[in-house]
Amino acid sequence: LDVVKTADWLIDMGPEGGTRGGLVIAEGRPEDVARNPDSYTGQFLRPILQGRDVPAGGPPPELLLTTGPVTPEKPTKKAPPKKAHSTAPNRRVLAKKAS
Repeated sequence: LDVVKTADWLIDMGPEGGTRGGLVIAEGRPEDVARNPDSYTGQFLRPILQGRDVPAGGPPPELLLTTGPVTPEKPTKKAPPKKAHSTAPNRRVLAKKAS
């Protein structure tokens, strides 16, 4: 919400996700979206704009974001690239100037 509260313009889609969504619920400055009672985003943005923390209940599960890898990452060690070996003989060919 730190990024959302500093945006110039918001478009809040919803009211839910998937087939229960896809409608523009609120549009405007963050303050406008926070004043819209139908906006889930506005409900969580309102206390932040008023200088208070978000309620302890937190956002509904469909709005939770995860950070970091979903599965543990395996360490990856890449071998240095191999030198390409040419099959051509190591000779210099000099072109003769046409006379």
